[in-house]
Amino acid sequence: MTERDQPRFSERPRTARRGGAGSGPRPVGDLLLPSLARLGLRGPALEAQVKAAWPEAVGAAVARETHCASFARGRLTVESSSPALSHQLTIQKQTIIDALNSRLGGALVRDVRYRLLPSPPGEKSPTVTPRRRPRDPAP
Repeated sequence: MTERDQPRFSERPRTARRGGAGSGPRPVGDLLLPSLARLGLRGPALEAQVKAAWPEAVGAAVARETHCASFARGRLTVESSSPALSHQLTIQKQTIIDALNSRLGGALVRDVRYRLLPSPPGEKSPTVTPRRRPRDPAP
């Protein structure tokens, strides 16, 4: 190979990195979320993060009796096994929102809504049915 056949490489001046001079490592989430948003996957990624944080925020006992159904536009919908539990969680709503957001590192969750888990086929609904008063005997 002669000197004329060899490819020539020009010296390019080195430019500063996009993160700026001296920028250190960045969390993977900071890098992934913009990419996921471009692909239309940011919502599902956030939903997965919120669902993963739920057991830590409410504790194992409550997590066993509840299920995170969906997360969209800052609202988490949770299904619970009983009306009493739904009521108790509603009373503690702000505490739960704060616990979730502290684990997620930002104000992602703005509201939590509770509803009853659907009953499996063949089982009675967990709701309380009122008892009928016995009829007075006919005179």
